[in-house]
Amino acid sequence: MSNQPSLHDEFIRKVTDLIEANLENEQFGVNELSETLGVSRSQLHRKLNTLSGKSTSQFIREHRLEKAMEMLQNNVATASEIAYRVGFSSPTYFNTRFSEYYGYPPGEVKYRNSKISSDSIEKPSELKEPLHIRKDSNAENRNPFSRKNTIIAVFGGLFIIAVFYFIYNNSKEGDLTSSEAVETLSKSIAVLPFKNLSDDNTNQYFADGMRDDIIISYLKSKVFQ
Repeated sequence: MSNQPSLHDEFIRKVTDLIEANLENEQFGVNELSETLGVSRSQLHRKLNTLSGKSTSQFIREHRLEKAMEMLQNNVATASEIAYRVGFSSPTYFNTRFSEYYGYPPGEVKYRNSKISSDSIEKPSELKEPLHIRKDSNAENRNPFSRKNTIIAVFGGLFIIAVFYFIYNNSKEGDLTSSEAVETLSKSIAVLPFKNLSDDNTNQYFADGMRDDIIISYLKSKVFQ
C-alpha cells in the first residue's frame, strides 16, 4: 500500500514525459501514446481517468495548453508559433481551446502578466517611505496645480461678470432710446411710406430704405439733442 502512490505518480510522469517528447507532433494522440506505453486505449483511458479524473485526449490536450501558457509567459514566441510548437493543427483551433481552458485568449497573456507585475511590485523607495510622508509629498505635488486652477477660475469669473455687465447696460440703454424715440415720434410727425414710381417692383426696397433713414435721423436729433 505504501508504494501505491509512487507507482501512480510514476505512471503520470511517464505519460507526461511522452507527451512532452512529442509536443510538436500534432499526430501524437491517444493511439500513439497507448502503443508507446504498451497498453490498450481502454486500459490507458481507465487508468488516467482514475488517477487524474480526465480522459486520455483531455489529459494530452490540457498538458499541451499548460506548456503553451509557460511559453507565452516567457514570451518565447508569438501565439501562432506556439500553437504549432505544442502540437495544435492551427492557431485558430489553439485559440479556441486555450480560451476554453483559461477563460481568455492567448494574446492577453503578456498583458495580464505585465499588469500583475506592476500591481504586485512596489518601488523600494515607496516601501521604505512612511505612509504619512507619502501623503504629504503627494499633497505638495498637487498644490501648485490647484493654486493655478484657482487663479484661472477667479479671473475667468471676473471676466464673465464684466461681459454680462457690459451687455446688460448696452441693452438697457438701447431699450430706453427706443421707447423715447417712439414716444417722440407719436407726438411729433408721421412719415408715410414712399411709393415706388418705377416700373420695376423690386425697387420698392429703395423707397422703404429712404423712409427708414428719415425716421432714424429724426429720432436721433430729438432723443440726443
